[in-house]
Amino acid sequence: MEKRIYCYDTALLVEAYYFKRICQSFPEHFHEHYVIGLLEGGKRIAKCRQKTYEMKKGDFFLLNPRENHSCASCEGSLLEYASIHISEKVMEQYINEMTPNKRLPYFETTVCCDEELRFYFQRLHKMILQKEDSLQKEACFYIFLSLALQKYSRSIPKLPETSYCEQIQQVCQWIEEHYQSTVTLEQLCNIAFLSKSTLLRAFTKQKGITPYRYLETIRINEAKKLLQQGMTPAQSALQTGFSDQSHFHRFFTAFIGVPPGVYRAIWQKQGVNENESK
Repeated sequence: MEKRIYCYDTALLVEAYYFKRICQSFPEHFHEHYVIGLLEGGKRIAKCRQKTYEMKKGDFFLLNPRENHSCASCEGSLLEYASIHISEKVMEQYINEMTPNKRLPYFETTVCCDEELRFYFQRLHKMILQKEDSLQKEACFYIFLSLALQKYSRSIPKLPETSYCEQIQQVCQWIEEHYQSTVTLEQLCNIAFLSKSTLLRAFTKQKGITPYRYLETIRINEAKKLLQQGMTPAQSALQTGFSDQSHFHRFFTAFIGVPPGVYRAIWQKQGVNENESK
């Protein structure tokens, strides 16, 4: 029986997901927050930073904000996966309390197997899903986050000095400001003063995805914010530039793992939603 569970913890200000017995593949995309996920069952093929990982039970998946990645089922195995998502704003609050560095972290390690980290993660994730409000949960979170950051992160690095870096950043900024409108490749080329082939090669090399996939991901992330505020899926689709609601529903579910209507309902209830199907 398939399970898809999502919870927002109002005390820790983090999101928690739990998927069980699903075979869904997630296309190339990124999140605007940190993701720490644990593969609790099955095998997955994950791609990130131009590397391919064969993940097995017990492996962690560590992602930085806006880090492009994808994953798919390996050998047809069913996925069991738990994750915690932390926004940059919330991470900054915790960093200010935990370290004198005061700089946002950057996970250098993408996939790892760590028994100590798994022990605290599983305890914490369970308490979040059960909506426990206790000192124990908060203490467990600080221990878990400290371990993850100490072992696998450093301060955010500078942007790489790569060819056309400035032009690609300008294109990304323009997309982020105009995602609600129709965006054409011709417009992006005019902004960057690059040919179509040069822009596509440079953009894909630096961002790991095409400009179109970058645009779709920005739209999905903005739609999440609107759904959190109570806007309907239809209104969210319209406000974020999707051509129709079915297109929006398909992309949202593919990227996030739950339909937009379910995501909205959970935020309205501030509780746990569970979808089960045979």
